[in-house]
Amino acid sequence: DCHIIASARGVCQLACGSQLLDERTNLKMRVMKDGQIDEAMEAALIVGGRAAVRGLVYGSLAVFVLHRHWESFRRISPAVKAFFISSACVGNGMLRGELELLRVSRSHIEDRKGVAAVPNSTPK
Repeated sequence: DCHIIASARGVCQLACGSQLLDERTNLKMRVMKDGQIDEAMEAALIVGGRAAVRGLVYGSLAVFVLHRHWESFRRISPAVKAFFISSACVGNGMLRGELELLRVSRSHIEDRKGVAAVPNSTPK
């Protein structure tokens, strides 16, 4: 009971049972169930939220230090300073959330012999 699945990138994959087979890379990927997808998304939101708070703290601290010690930075408008802080917050949250989703995706990839093809770790 195998069938072909076309992905958003236009790459066709062969799905047999609960596994996707990628002929180009000789890897197979276990198909995640809905509950697993929900758990992965929740984990990514938690990790991304924590990272966004860290970005907010570090961005605010950086703006505070720069404002205190750099004359040219004091002349920058508050809106630009707020943009720096929000960029640190949003950027950090998005990157960490995406890294968590990649970690979960990689944990579902195996080579043809059933051995994990990609280490299941990301930097904390």
